[in-house]
Formats: sequence, C-alpha cells, structure tokens
Amino acid sequence: MTERLLNALLALVGVLVVAALVLLGLDAWRAARTGPRWRRRLVTAGLALLATVGVPACESGAEPQRPVTGQTPADPTPLPDTPEWKHVEATWREASEVASGKRGRYPFDRAGKERLLADLKKALAGVEALHQRAALGDAAAGLLKQDLALLEHGVQEKRPTETEMEMASCYEAMALRPVEDSMTRLSARLPLLEKLATDAKVQPRVVSKVIATVERDIATLGDEKLLQSVVEPDRLKAEGIRKSAAALVAKLKAMLPQARDPNGK
Repeated sequence: MTERLLNALLALVGVLVVAALVLLGLDAWRAARTGPRWRRRLVTAGLALLATVGVPACESGAEPQRPVTGQTPADPTPLPDTPEWKHVEATWREASEVASGKRGRYPFDRAGKERLLADLKKALAGVEALHQRAALGDAAAGLLKQDLALLEHGVQEKRPTETEMEMASCYEAMALRPVEDSMTRLSARLPLLEKLATDAKVQPRVVSKVIATVERDIATLGDEKLLQSVVEPDRLKAEGIRKSAAALVAKLKAMLPQARDPNGK
C-alpha cells in the first residue's frame, strides 16, 4: 500500500472520528492536541481534510444560536470598561508570557500555577458572561474561548519551581508537531473567523487577540523548513488552510477602524 493511499485512508478515518466526537458533544479541536498520539493524528487528519473541502469541521468553540425572541439585550457598557474584560486582558497577558516561555522554564511556584489556572477559568467564565449579555458575539466568544483553552494548555505544561516538580517525569516535553498542530488550530478557527468577518460590529480589542494565534499558525504553514518533512497530500491541505486563514485575517484587518487611540477604544 502506497504512502499516499495510507494518508488518504487516515484522513477518511479521521473524518469519521471527528463526526463521532461532534455527535457525542465533545471538542474535536481539544481532542486533536490531547490524549493518545494515534487519536491526535486521526483527528488532525480529519479536521484538515474537512477544512480543505470547505466543510466547517469543528464549531464546538461557538455557542448555539440563541432565538431572537427574548434575546438578551446588548450590554450598554463598552467592552473595555467591563470588569470581565479587564480580567480577561490581565490574565491573558500573564498567561501568554508564561506559556511562551518569556518568564523562563519555571515561571511560578505551585501556588502561583494554581492561581493562574484559576484565573484562566475565571476569564473563560467572564467571556461566557459577556456573551450572554450580548457584549460579545458568537464568533468572538468562540474564538476567545479557543485561545483561552490554548493558554491553559501552555500554562499546564510549565513546571513549578519546587525541586520535586522540576524533576517530575510527567512534565517531560512532548514531541513537537508544529505543522499538524497549526493545521488543527486553523481548521477549528476558520468557521468562526468567517462568521466574525461578517459581523457588523467590529471590536478591535477582540480582533487583535484572536488573530494573533492565527497569524502565528499562518507563518508556521508557510515555513518551508517545517514543511520539508510533510508529505505532498498534507502539504496541499496545509497550503489551502493557510490561504483561507490569511484571506480572512486580511479581511478582518481591513474592517478595523483607523483608530487614533492605541488602546483601540
């Protein structure tokens, strides 16, 4: 059996696995980056194939549409002034520095790690509260939740400063799969980015946050050195996903007002 046929079969089985996860109400995007390697590989292949043919493969990050009748009226408070958003931004900054390694390999003690993880859960609850008050739309809330989940994963991987935790084998680094991971993340975000790009109300603070991860993944899928080890069918999928995401990012940036205020108010 040729390698191309094996990849095709892997992608088809992956589509079935993604469908099963969706039917069970599970998050396919999270399943693609956690758990056994065989499952991550199948889900990644399935999401990539669905994205290539233009099927929204994973919309678990977006909340179901609420009926128009009895819909919660929009929150009159500007988003930057809400206590929930202020907490989201403060937690986002700290978690980003930790997850990116900017604060070093051991960025906190055990209590500090638990506190930051609790803050991330509170930020996630804050996004949901803003969504329920219509201060955030479905697409914006869905994208923010996906990025908060990604930050939580990054924080979880960092070790506390305690000596026994520094040496713990459970913190051994997993093998990096940047191209596959970027394909998975972008596949999950494309449907929500498309929806966000049709939103009549553009929120610069939200857009600047959600496209940061997208642009990093776009850069990864355009890196020829990283793509050298990727077989041809997957390279075509990666290129298709990259172009779709890049076009949506360009559209979102064009929608942003030429704000004079650097804080985006």
